[in-house]
Amino acid sequence: YGPGQASLHYLDSPNTTNAVTYGLYHAEADGTGNYLYINRSTNDLDTNQYNRVTSSITLMEVSA
Repeated sequence: YGPGQASLHYLDSPNTTNAVTYGLYHAEADGTGNYLYINRSTNDLDTNQYNRVTSSITLMEVSA
């Protein structure tokens, strides 16, 4: 019943001086109505029975 863990690494080379917006999207593949919960488990009903976790997104600009 605890939260799972996921990691994603993505290297982008947008080649622009304009602002770039990044986002995280979830889509179900099998039509079963599965949900993606961020920072909580599926069974968490806003009680203190389950642990909560934190998420982070790190962006790094690298100059050549």
